[in-house]
Amino acid sequence: MKKDRTLEVFLVRSDPQSRPTQYRVVVPKLGTVTDLCCALTKLCGVAPENMMVADVYNHRFHKIYRRDDGLNQIMEKDDIFVYEVQEEDGERMNLPVYFRERHSKHIGSSTSTVLFGQPLLITVPKHNLIADVLYDKILERIGRYVKHTQSPNSDSRASASASFASSSQAAECSTSLGASGSSLSDGASCCAGSSNSSNHTGACSETNGLYDGEEEAMDHQVSPEPENGHSEEEEASDLENGSKADAVKPCSPPAKLFTFSVVNSYGTANISSLPCDGNVLQLNPHSTVAIDWDTESKKLHYDEQEAEAYEKHESMLQPQKKKATVALKECIELFTTMETLGEHDPWYCPTCKKHQQATKKFDLWSLPRILVVHLKRFSYNRCWRDKLDTVVDFPSGI
Repeated sequence: MKKDRTLEVFLVRSDPQSRPTQYRVVVPKLGTVTDLCCALTKLCGVAPENMMVADVYNHRFHKIYRRDDGLNQIMEKDDIFVYEVQEEDGERMNLPVYFRERHSKHIGSSTSTVLFGQPLLITVPKHNLIADVLYDKILERIGRYVKHTQSPNSDSRASASASFASSSQAAECSTSLGASGSSLSDGASCCAGSSNSSNHTGACSETNGLYDGEEEAMDHQVSPEPENGHSEEEEASDLENGSKADAVKPCSPPAKLFTFSVVNSYGTANISSLPCDGNVLQLNPHSTVAIDWDTESKKLHYDEQEAEAYEKHESMLQPQKKKATVALKECIELFTTMETLGEHDPWYCPTCKKHQQATKKFDLWSLPRILVVHLKRFSYNRCWRDKLDTVVDFPSGI
């Protein structure tokens, strides 16, 4: 019976820009999860104490293994993910995070959620964890496949003063720029002012002194007439002061891409909205958090193709050894070989009236006309049941 087995696992590194990598490792059949981590360390360089091994099924953690769990619990068809995390202690813990999409069947009806993507394990502080800090940590962690666009107001406001400075340099166009620049006092119009400033090196229109491309925009605006005898220089000074004041107005924070919920370990039921004491979250090492996305937000920001992408380590590219085969004749010879019973399988001797270590042997004294050979599919001992996958070669005609 072989003493080793081959497992294929995915390593998810803590570097948010690294894709998961698939490895093929050789581990003892009767080994533990620690043996799996040590074998993977030789290929990837991540320390075993910084690994957490999990079985991922249907976008959730089917099981997160302990270090002393036996590898016999891992089946060939299981999707095993190994996460690079920081070792848990009194100050930090590793938090499971699920992705869910909100669906509403009818307008105004209650919403349901559906899991998607691959879950995460993120190292967070065990105490005094702020909600905004958790949001930023998750957003950074998924930055490879989630694109968060900034609020357009912040860029347009920052370019407002530059727009006015470039327009004031063109003396022959001061009247037209004063009209278009006055719209900068309205925060919603910063983008228009910014786009106009990009053409300040262009030629002015011969008929009305406007820049090329600005005539159409100005058709929809009413230029204010000077009042109370104010000169053009005074209006330009007022405009400059107003633009500077507008440029330092605080920008509204960008809308969040998702919300949080505390869920059960399967991610199918909400336990509560994220409990917090003021702004400090109340989580424990058994907590599981789901990040809930609206359909529109997911469509705009979540790159599903990149989220599912992974790399293959060179261990996956090496050809696997062919499975060993044995002949049927060898099986029969082994079946009839004398076997010494182990110390845990003593035989009760009727003469000695006690259990003794003994030997046993099978012999075939005579054979029937039709012999039926049954191959064992499993190997048993007191603690384990191991499936036999050795190929038996038998002749077509006996």
